[in-house]
Amino acid sequence: MELEITRKHDLPRVIKHLSCILFMSILAISATAQYADEARDIISELASRKYAGRGYLDDGHLKASNFISKEMKSSGYEVSFQPFTFPVVTFPGKVSLSVNDTAYEPGTDFTVGPGSPSVKGTFPVIAISRSGFLNPTTRSQLFASAKRKVILITIGSRSDTTKTVVDSLYRVLSSVKNAKNSDVAAIVVHNPYEKKWGIAQSVQTIPTFTITRWFKPSAIKSIELDVESRLEPNVESRNVIGIIKGSRFPDSMIVLTAHYDHLGLMGRTYFPGANDNASGVAMMLTLAKHFAKVNPKYSVVCIAFSGEEVNILGSKYFVDHPTFPLEGIKFLINFDLAGTGTGGLMVVNGSHLKMRFDQLKQLNDSLQLMPLVKPRVAGCISDQCHFYKAGVPCFYIYTMGGPKNYHDVYDVPQALTLSKFDNYTKLMIAYIQRLMIQE
Repeated sequence: MELEITRKHDLPRVIKHLSCILFMSILAISATAQYADEARDIISELASRKYAGRGYLDDGHLKASNFISKEMKSSGYEVSFQPFTFPVVTFPGKVSLSVNDTAYEPGTDFTVGPGSPSVKGTFPVIAISRSGFLNPTTRSQLFASAKRKVILITIGSRSDTTKTVVDSLYRVLSSVKNAKNSDVAAIVVHNPYEKKWGIAQSVQTIPTFTITRWFKPSAIKSIELDVESRLEPNVESRNVIGIIKGSRFPDSMIVLTAHYDHLGLMGRTYFPGANDNASGVAMMLTLAKHFAKVNPKYSVVCIAFSGEEVNILGSKYFVDHPTFPLEGIKFLINFDLAGTGTGGLMVVNGSHLKMRFDQLKQLNDSLQLMPLVKPRVAGCISDQCHFYKAGVPCFYIYTMGGPKNYHDVYDVPQALTLSKFDNYTKLMIAYIQRLMIQE
């Protein structure tokens, strides 16, 4: 959904005028601004243990929302909370797994399936290859013989872990983990290449685990499991909404968003979520602070969403229950995974909103701030999704390059150099200033 900017015969003059304004703005910004240090403080705070992974145990998500609210208020924003509820599976107690009496470390050596039920006991093991498990006949025979036993699925080599291969395995696993009247004690996937975790909203029938520690499957005689799982049917979380009214066009808004929630706790193991998405929150708050100081013509709205890791629920709730008319949004930029950038920026929706993307790319080409600005097709992979479906023009921007830690215990502040954060911020300031020019 794009608008014609101006009459065609005015375009060269307008572009020249805008380029001059933006170039002088960037010179002023570059001379004084160093944003990465303050961003690192925000990231380190939100990714610290006291926020419990910003999940749904120990009030981690609520503590994070309070911190963000205080940051917005300190910058001069009028702040409100938007509460909503949803179910989520939690692991409030013990989460342990031992192989042949050797205790494995949660998060580093194994993860529990996000929707797993409670399980406790020591069980014999039946090992089967990935290809064997995918065979319907072999799998049926296996389930018939695996009563009160653990099915151990082995992935032999990295060539077995291509996306196509792994997706086929987990599709089958999803179909069998809720098998009724099954006496299988648990299903364990031995995949040393997969350390990611997630969140579920319902409890499955059969407990599942992924072991990432190397071992010889044929040597496994028994696996001991002790996991406490609990379904919380009505977790109340909240979006944090901050607004500064525009001086000339208060009913027209530039909206900046980022989700603050993460995976939380798996027992006592917490997932810091530094890049995902304390870094995106840091970018949003950095820009919020800047634009609060410049008396913007348009209203600037910042929304920190909860529930993104739970099927993008926070932004869906907002779009279904907006606190201001969605028609007033001039443009929305969603920030996620903002902590790297050595490989440049990926702009989701850039292929569809070509005029807006070209403006961003041309700015970067002129200012030489990021190594690459690349368009991507629309995708329902973060909080911009529901806005885009509702007809709101928007981008979701994430950084490329650097550490690949994602949804694991290694996504820590120390892994982020933030070497491109200043330049990324300067580019976003220039682009938002461009968006604020009346069209």
